[in-house]
Amino acid sequence: MSLKPPGTVAGLAPGIHSTDIDSPQSLASEAAERGLFFARIDLTDCSDKAGLLQAFGSALAFPSWFGENWDAFADCLADLDWLGAAGHVLLIEGRTAIARHAPEALETCEEILAETVIERGEHGLPMWVFWRTTDAP
Repeated sequence: MSLKPPGTVAGLAPGIHSTDIDSPQSLASEAAERGLFFARIDLTDCSDKAGLLQAFGSALAFPSWFGENWDAFADCLADLDWLGAAGHVLLIEGRTAIARHAPEALETCEEILAETVIERGEHGLPMWVFWRTTDAP
């Protein structure tokens, strides 16, 4: 693997990105090499807000106090200390399915993720969110 500039994953600065990555494992490996936590979040079988929140909660090991509502979702994403990493890389799959079944939940999720990436960045806690553009496993 060629060396990437510090502070980048897949050659990109922290933020929200689209990807057509063929091998999620390569992204996971790069994250691990940089001391970053990697999570693959699959929304393919999600048909509503509850399913979306459960998918994130499971992939990110949200604490027991997670109330499965938008405020708790935002709070958990803003913290993530329990994962013990220098930053976080999220690969989200299944956007097409959740967009079809619960577009308002997807929109709210995207807004919270965008706010979280900015807020965490302001505190030196980088986060990369990759929306996979293909629904391939």
